[in-house]
Amino acid sequence: MKKDINKRIFSVEYQERIFKKLEKYLEKTFSSDKKIDKILITGSLLKRELGKYEKYLGEKYDRIYSDIDLVFMVKDGFKVRKQWKLLAERPYFRVYRLSYIENKIPVEAVIVNKKFMKNKKAITLCENKGIPMKLEKSKNKYKEFMLKKQVKKVLCVCAKGLNRSKYLASYLQNKGYKTRFGGVEGFTAKEEAPNPISQEDVNWADVVIITRKRLKQIFLRRFKYHKKKIIILDVTDSKRLLPKEYAYLKDKSDREFDRLWRRPQLRKAIKKFFPL
Repeated sequence: MKKDINKRIFSVEYQERIFKKLEKYLEKTFSSDKKIDKILITGSLLKRELGKYEKYLGEKYDRIYSDIDLVFMVKDGFKVRKQWKLLAERPYFRVYRLSYIENKIPVEAVIVNKKFMKNKKAITLCENKGIPMKLEKSKNKYKEFMLKKQVKKVLCVCAKGLNRSKYLASYLQNKGYKTRFGGVEGFTAKEEAPNPISQEDVNWADVVIITRKRLKQIFLRRFKYHKKKIIILDVTDSKRLLPKEYAYLKDKSDREFDRLWRRPQLRKAIKKFFPL
């Protein structure tokens, strides 16, 4: 009994160590790759307890993983790294060896894309080989590894904290970010913004987005921002400062101005900075 269990069971400490090293490797190597939608990690790495077998053992046993299996779901244009070794080429997918954990455990991955995911025949073949495509139904349990596991906290800053920063915070929140918003400038030099940001807001944030270039110096002068990622957009909120091609918006209501200028310009300006 003891010998049989020893072949099948990993210690909790060992699994935790390997899992942390794998996560660190994935973060370092793929966190900036915009062509990866998600990474799935094999269920064998998700186990955290020895369960009922532990009472028979009286002690914990380590065993080296034969390999670590991943599934990469990627977008068109994803580039395979030169150092990856091609292990198998199938009609619908390829298997690569990416690297090693602790210099002895191979990390291997199946690379698939959206076109593949729409191919029912391909999915069935993969399921039969133990590669889980229908995640909620698969016999093999996989965990989706988010490239940015910790949700970024974003502080959106405009002049008054009423329009641009408010919309941008809502827009980013819908994309999965935690957000706050506010302003740095009152209606007169002696006034505070109607909805001001505070040093506590700045301390909270991982990323600060300032919606207008001229507001940058006000922000930098008033707040401590050590090691904060600061993104500067340049979207005006003033009708008199609109480009000539948008002059027709000067006579529009504030609601129409918001719909035709403010919101689309903010979306366009922030797009190139994703992922934040």
